[in-house]
Amino acid sequence: MNLLTVAIQEEEELQAGAGARAGLMKKSAGALSVDDISSDVIIQQEATDEVISRELQLAVGILSWRLQKDVACYLEIAIAKRCRLHKLIRQRFALALKIQQEDFALIIHLSQDEVSDASNSSIQSRATVSSRRNSRRKESKK
Repeated sequence: MNLLTVAIQEEEELQAGAGARAGLMKKSAGALSVDDISSDVIIQQEATDEVISRELQLAVGILSWRLQKDVACYLEIAIAKRCRLHKLIRQRFALALKIQQEDFALIIHLSQDEVSDASNSSIQSRATVSSRRNSRRKESKK
């Protein structure tokens, strides 16, 4: 709005300047002729065209500024979405890695239990065999 106000003030100044020039022409010529009126109209049209072109330039400048602002905002949103996506991907892979580690630890633990069960059973079977031998020896000695 501020830029538009400045443009309107400039237009009024140009019109006032054109009016002063036309007044000078009237005073010097004395009576107005068709050429004087047509030249005044041409001067007025040129001044109006200049003001309109300035207003258009201001409007285009404002629109391009808004467009740049919107594009920057959309870019910022896209970057934020991408960062969130990457965060979710990292979390998913971290969870998958943790599950793999737990599975591996469980497999190792189960295999160690089997080995210890097997060695315990072999120790127990040896103890049973030895106790049976000892009991047989005792019985045979009797």
